[in-house]
Amino acid sequence: MVIFPMKLLIAYASAHGSTAEVALFLKRVLSAYDVEVTASSAAQITSVASYDAFMLGTAIQDGMWLHELFEFIDRFRDELNKKPCYFWLNCIRVLEKGGYEHALANYVHQPTLDALGVRDLAIFAGKLQINTID
Repeated sequence: MVIFPMKLLIAYASAHGSTAEVALFLKRVLSAYDVEVTASSAAQITSVASYDAFMLGTAIQDGMWLHELFEFIDRFRDELNKKPCYFWLNCIRVLEKGGYEHALANYVHQPTLDALGVRDLAIFAGKLQINTID
């Protein structure tokens, strides 16, 4: 059974690689269901016209989405809101007590999600590697 339309774009913004890993995991899982999936850094995408649906994801850094994803949304807003769109955040605070609720209350920009017609939202913890933090 195919969960998504036939051609899916996973566009992500990753600070230290965890969000990219989530995108590649999602690609592997959905590809097993015969969905044609492209996963790419949002900054590298030049067109979204050939896709039937979108999954967008960003890391949270300094309490904000990564700018790369905002730029992607600005470039393709008109096309994104015409097709099914799903969204996820990677936020290490999810691991803390009350962290999921904190992420929902503080890191989800509902007006942007509403403007894109986002059908569903997920929040993942990602991973923390102390040696990669500046």
